[in-house]
Amino acid sequence: MTVKKTAGMKHIISTELAFDNMKGTCTGTGRIKVRLNEGETQEILRDNLRKAGYIVKTHKENPKKQPHFS
Repeated sequence: MTVKKTAGMKHIISTELAFDNMKGTCTGTGRIKVRLNEGETQEILRDNLRKAGYIVKTHKENPKKQPHFS
């Protein structure tokens, strides 16, 4: 099943999976970034993902953080 169908949203901007490089496996966590259209809400997205068996947490990006610099 694709992320787009599971989420029930038209615009999936990006997906990111957490990967354990030492073990060479996925950790089972990840993030998706969506653009909500008219009539789409966070609650609808959460409900769709929960129905598919996923645990959902809201994440807000810090606009001051510069991920390209460490």
